[in-house]
Amino acid sequence: MSTCGSYQLRAAGQFRPHPDVQRPLRRSRLQPSVQHFIVCGMGKHDRLWARYWAIRDSHKNGYWMPILWHLALRRDSIAMTELSSTFAKIGRIADPFSQSGLAYRAYRAGSALGAQHLAMNAFNRRDLSGYRYWLGHAARLGDCDAKSEHSRFEIRLPHQNAALIGRKRPHRASDFE
Repeated sequence: MSTCGSYQLRAAGQFRPHPDVQRPLRRSRLQPSVQHFIVCGMGKHDRLWARYWAIRDSHKNGYWMPILWHLALRRDSIAMTELSSTFAKIGRIADPFSQSGLAYRAYRAGSALGAQHLAMNAFNRRDLSGYRYWLGHAARLGDCDAKSEHSRFEIRLPHQNAALIGRKRPHRASDFE
């Protein structure tokens, strides 16, 4: 009998754990981090979000786009706005799987971020009345930044995309508060 890591090799080819190693009560094929979340009482929805962020930000193995589609089709407002930001074309609100359509459905689900996305889409299309309209809706849903922008209503913004449409202004001290 020879020892290989924490297992003992038998002559018949069977493996058994080394006596010093404690086995968990139940074997799981899940990764230890995912199994830890299950033990701590996370629901399926929270586990999917944890898996999405682990893949996207921590570069874990897997594909994040199917998880995001799954959450968006289950009417998760944050997933809808995340998914809408992956599309290249803005599209129309009536098209449910366009950038504007998903942001609108997120807004209807109660997300201020969806209204903020619609406001920025209107600004990028040079539709200032639509920009103000959607900023007001985002402010009513509780977005503090949208409320301050709506009260000031600036037609020039300090970000680089505003320069592409001729509406860039220099940074000022109130931008960093």
